[in-house]
Amino acid sequence: MDLIISSLVANVAAAPEFLLSLIITSILILFVPWKANHAPLNAILNSADSKKDGLTKTWREQKLSELTLVGVACTILASIVTGAIAWPSDASTPPPPWITKGAWYSSLILGLTATSSAMQQSLTLYRLGCYEDCLPRLRAILGREHRRGDGSTFWTVRWSQMVVWQVPVMLLNFAILLFVGGLVAMLRDRALKTDGGLESDDVKIVVVVGSFSGFSFVSYVLGMLLLYYQTFQNAT
Repeated sequence: MDLIISSLVANVAAAPEFLLSLIITSILILFVPWKANHAPLNAILNSADSKKDGLTKTWREQKLSELTLVGVACTILASIVTGAIAWPSDASTPPPPWITKGAWYSSLILGLTATSSAMQQSLTLYRLGCYEDCLPRLRAILGREHRRGDGSTFWTVRWSQMVVWQVPVMLLNFAILLFVGGLVAMLRDRALKTDGGLESDDVKIVVVVGSFSGFSFVSYVLGMLLLYYQTFQNAT
């Protein structure tokens, strides 16, 4: 019994550290893993001269595909959010709480900003293709060349470029979270105002939606952790 109690005490004592680690990891995931973004850029910039152009071309093509997917996802999200804002069309239906309206309007703004940012970055990559030295120009944008004392050179990734090229995905992630958060807040508000108690349909809906929302978030976090854990460990 003493062993069980001591084990429980140790787990409770370690809980704050675990929660802090979980929060930090979740923040890293929401902002898109910077280390995972840094690794391919660093590999491109410091690869052998014979491979640099091929790797840079591959990165450019993959980034264009990524920006296209972000634009499509943001368009779908914007239509969903716009439809959700127009839901209370019946006069007998109570309007959503202020936090839901704020979250949905903010989600719409972030989604539109992500679309605009993705379009701007796509145009930049397409316009760079008009230059004969397109690939060296792109590498000069992504990184900075340094010279060692022995005359050899090496490249470092510009921190600003890591941030800029992840803005569309980052904004899309936050837009989705705001929409889901606003939806859960609206259902919770209706459940609190219901007169049917715990047996009311609104309370049951909140329980079901809240359960699946939590399951979805945990699945998302675990999926991202499994995808990027090894990259986190090895990236510098």
